[in-house]
Amino acid sequence: MIVPNRIIMDDKFWAKVTEIETQLGDSGRVLIRPSGTEPLIRLMVESKESSLSENLCNSLAELALKI
Repeated sequence: MIVPNRIIMDDKFWAKVTEIETQLGDSGRVLIRPSGTEPLIRLMVESKESSLSENLCNSLAELALKI
């Protein structure tokens, strides 16, 4: 189970988000929000290339699971 508050407060998590946003530039975005029905967060990375989005989102999710 992912605990949203612990992740949202983590500096490493936000450093990774910033890294991904820099990599995407104006061609994509990162969306992070707490679930309204479960004790977890929703992560979404959008870009012009679906494989890039998937890889970046997976790397962010892996980090979140370690926190």
